[in-house]
Amino acid sequence: MVCSEASQIRSGGKEGICRTGLFLWVDAVGSYWVRLEDRVRLGRAGLGREVEIPILADLARHHASIVREGDDYLIEPQGPVSLNGRAISSASPLTDGAYLRFGETVHLRFCRPHPLSATARLEFVSGPRTQPTVDAILLMAGTCILGPSSTAHVLCRDWQTEVIVYRNGDQLYCKGPETLEVNGRVYRTPVLLCRYCQVRANTVSFAVEPGHRLH
Repeated sequence: MVCSEASQIRSGGKEGICRTGLFLWVDAVGSYWVRLEDRVRLGRAGLGREVEIPILADLARHHASIVREGDDYLIEPQGPVSLNGRAISSASPLTDGAYLRFGETVHLRFCRPHPLSATARLEFVSGPRTQPTVDAILLMAGTCILGPSSTAHVLCRDWQTEVIVYRNGDQLYCKGPETLEVNGRVYRTPVLLCRYCQVRANTVSFAVEPGHRLH
């Protein structure tokens, strides 16, 4: 049985996913922390550390911020930061493929895989990571693309189709195939993502859950 989006909402099975972010677990691909803010702070993990991306490393409590301004990104250093091998002391633009080092041990790569999307991916190249460990941080603007194309924000080589997660106010929706199975029920797309859900369709398989700050 294929359910409509309206019946799904009436059933009480849907809530807004989160105003700040979520965890995305893609089967046989990896784990991602999706942040929705235009400004995210990165720094040392620990009790009471008010940063959006806490990292288990010898960093300043607030080591740097990454800021999205329209379609552009800036890195604002608060502690020692190198951009493409050069130390920076003021806000600097980030472009696709930029290499970042925080302190002596945290190595990151900034990627903008899709030319028409402002969503970016921050990859851990080496060194300490967040806890729980994720493979990358997605700085989501309007859309996040999962699929087999090299321009996808999450590259899923074995998928036969593309799935697009997109924002509408405080809600996140998912579209792609004509239908998606969400928590064991089949719905026509686009489908509203709930706070805890498993999404499947043929080769597509991923789960989402709220991404609270880790202190």
